[in-house]
Amino acid sequence: MHKQQIIIYPEYSADGLGAAWAAWEFFGDGAYYKPYRYNDSMPEFDGGAEVFVLGCGIPLGMLYQATVKAGRIVVIESQSHYEAKYLQQLHAHPVPHNITFIIDSSRSACVMAWEFFKQGRPPLLLEMVQDHNQGWFSIETSRDVVTALNNRLPMEIMAFGGMAVGELRSEGKALAEQTRKIAARLMKARHPVCLDGIGGMAINAPPAFANDLGLMLSMEKGSFGMTYFYNGQRHAWLCSLRSDGAVNVGSLAEKFGGGGNNRAAGFAMSNADFLGFLA
Repeated sequence: MHKQQIIIYPEYSADGLGAAWAAWEFFGDGAYYKPYRYNDSMPEFDGGAEVFVLGCGIPLGMLYQATVKAGRIVVIESQSHYEAKYLQQLHAHPVPHNITFIIDSSRSACVMAWEFFKQGRPPLLLEMVQDHNQGWFSIETSRDVVTALNNRLPMEIMAFGGMAVGELRSEGKALAEQTRKIAARLMKARHPVCLDGIGGMAINAPPAFANDLGLMLSMEKGSFGMTYFYNGQRHAWLCSLRSDGAVNVGSLAEKFGGGGNNRAAGFAMSNADFLGFLA
């Protein structure tokens, strides 16, 4: 009997979708692809399955519990706080024999997944996602390309590889310019905020503006920028943190139950906790 392969990837994430596409290029429709939302329970799978967790930030305890049922688990992760947690666990408790961690906070999950599954240089589109997510912006048009990608989410995994970078660049340039103009107007509603003793600037805004507004706010204060909005489906306030490098927002988000990398992170809060937090 053929062993079942399960691909778990973040929902509504260009990086997550790119990582899932890397797996698709290797397994095709021979695997099961399951989107994951942060703080959800572990997706179901059959006993003995090979499970690949691609940039999801699933808690270590949940992963260790899943090793009892899985034949093998491979975790590819780029969140800096996750790396620290793993190192702590490695020294404090035995790691199950059938779980492998590939963690590198200096890269994105989509690039690591491509290198794991395909073992070669990743396509330009994945390199652009990494360039944007890591805040390098060394590829001139990566910001525009990722803006267009995020605008198209959700999409089918197979569609990811069929997109032309030139088309995304043109689409994203127009979207980014419009977003920046709206973000500049929204900045009038900014206010100071303090997280774990660190002062920053914050604003109530839709998630589409998290990058632009977050970076504007972080550069104004020389610290971090935070955008937040209420998600009625999840009954929670979703907070996004951005930094130009002055503050490690991944570590900061972890203190509130979230995570991310040094320059982009997020966390969620209940209505009561959030209103008390802002008071």
